Amino acid sequence: MTRTPLLVELDEATLAAQRQRAATWLATLASLQTGYRQLLGRTVPLVGDPQVRTWLTELHDAARRHEAAVDEIAAGLDVRPAAPHRLTALTGAVLGLGRELAGQVQGLLAGGSGAAWRDLRQLTLSNLDSMSAFAVAEQLGLALGRPRAVDVAFRVVSEKSAHQLLLREVFLEFAADAVLHRRDV
Repeated sequence: MTRTPLLVELDEATLAAQRQRAATWLATLASLQTGYRQLLGRTVPLVGDPQVRTWLTELHDAARRHEAAVDEIAAGLDVRPAAPHRLTALTGAVLGLGRELAGQVQGLLAGGSGAAWRDLRQLTLSNLDSMSAFAVAEQLGLALGRPRAVDVAFRVVSEKSAHQLLLREVFLEFAADAVLHRRDV
């Protein structure tokens, strides 16, 4: 049995409402990505290992590109951001600082030594959150039939997936030193 695709035409009001909902999601995405980038930027100077510092600097450069990709996704979805950039930047800053503080407290309670290593744990969580938000944007592009948004979001999710592996590897590489020997990255 073969199946033929079913195309449903949406009226303009329905499509406009769905695009507005997508724009609202992009504000969330922008805040999550900004929070991740800012936490990453505050972590880089704390890292003593030159190779790890280089890797994290490269991730920070990519995080800036990923922030700009939110605007590309919005253009691909044919929407304007639901919130001004200043608001999403402020929300992202608060989110990043909150995560950093939570990570420091949790890390201290768990016996992890060193602010950089504790931030690395939060970076793995923050990047995963941001990556998932980009993946949602990709799904919105698919649902709305907007291939340009899908292409941009897919590219970012792919890059962030590789970054997630690097962050996890660095975090785990220094875990024994941080917990058992009280040394930082």
